[in-house]
Amino acid sequence: MIFIGDTFDFEFTTKTSNPIRCAFGKQFSILLFSDNSGIYKVSAHHLCFVVPVHYPSFVRSVLKPKDLPLRESVDRLFEFKSSKNRDRFALYVDSISNDHFQIIKELGPPKNIRENKTL
Repeated sequence: MIFIGDTFDFEFTTKTSNPIRCAFGKQFSILLFSDNSGIYKVSAHHLCFVVPVHYPSFVRSVLKPKDLPLRESVDRLFEFKSSKNRDRFALYVDSISNDHFQIIKELGPPKNIRENKTL
């Protein structure tokens, strides 16, 4: 896989019925996969575009309860591979001071979140 755009430190996904792959490095990004291929070091690879997205706009566009605090969106919306990644991303979300947003129509209608059911 060849990633085009900004670099990132880790990936995570949304808990929506149609998961969105996201990434975090210096900022929040979504990963857009394409049907295109590229040649790198004599072999073909699929291309993925790393697209920076304004986090408050992403949350308000994806979640049905539009008034959910950004801090709560971290656990409600995402699945992380490690608690370290979750904590690092939560610090980033806590640091966001500009919580104005615009709905991102290209993300489609708000989605239902899969709830983790424990037995």
